[in-house]
Amino acid sequence: MNRYHGIELSERHWFPSSLFGESVEFLHYFENISNIFSTVAPLLRHALDRTGTSTVIDLCSGGGGPWPRLAREMKRQNGSHPSILLTDKNPEAGLLRNCRIFSSNGDTIACSSQPIDARSVPADLDGFLTLFNAFHHFSPCEARGILGNAVNTGRGIAVFEATERSLFSIIQMIFTLPPLVWVLTPFLRPIRISRLFFTYIVPLLPLVITLDGVLSSLRTYTPEELRRLAENCDGTAYTWKTGSIKSFRLPRKITYLIGYPEVKKDGFSSQIDSNLTNTKKALDNIV
Repeated sequence: MNRYHGIELSERHWFPSSLFGESVEFLHYFENISNIFSTVAPLLRHALDRTGTSTVIDLCSGGGGPWPRLAREMKRQNGSHPSILLTDKNPEAGLLRNCRIFSSNGDTIACSSQPIDARSVPADLDGFLTLFNAFHHFSPCEARGILGNAVNTGRGIAVFEATERSLFSIIQMIFTLPPLVWVLTPFLRPIRISRLFFTYIVPLLPLVITLDGVLSSLRTYTPEELRRLAENCDGTAYTWKTGSIKSFRLPRKITYLIGYPEVKKDGFSSQIDSNLTNTKKALDNIV
């Protein structure tokens, strides 16, 4: 299936900002209750160890992304997790509100109120870059620019996508997303009359979330395409790893691309690579 870079409904200039905010909050809620990205915690820990950084700059965070649950998962597995700064090109009120909730829960998660474009991250924001369910929004040229910016500034970067460009994934979304929106909406906080209205009376939100999910699948890069994008970046002495890994909780795979400046191999780092390979094999065997 060829990649189709269509424009999602929520990205169009005429799309109501209120509906955009509601769809973003739903996706943030779903990512966290499903804990779909918990399976990538060992991959992230390995990359952070190799770069020697304890700070993560999350790009295109939307309503908050998966980091609240993922940070707790990393702490459960390793006893600690990095400090995290959530950023977005258009910071929504939901992101800032959720950030206050993260802080009240004792998470080391902060949110930037300033617009941060993933294609040109300010040099003074030092840390390991992450993008969750966002890389497919960028054209190949823009995607290479994001990776090239990371290389030119010596930052590590990790891209994770829970969407797949396959007929199975598209059919799965069409039949599962509308019921999920209807079932989960009453649990979203704060409760809004407008959200309930556009979910149950005039069901625009289930329609938009489903159609955008299908378009996201059609835009998602395969591991091989991610590898080629990374190889086309200028610069040397950079390690790139790409592939897919099964989600613990949902019948889908997480596609990933991870890159960081190369470090000198020694016995310890070789052992880390061996441990990472064994961890990935174990995760892949989980049904």
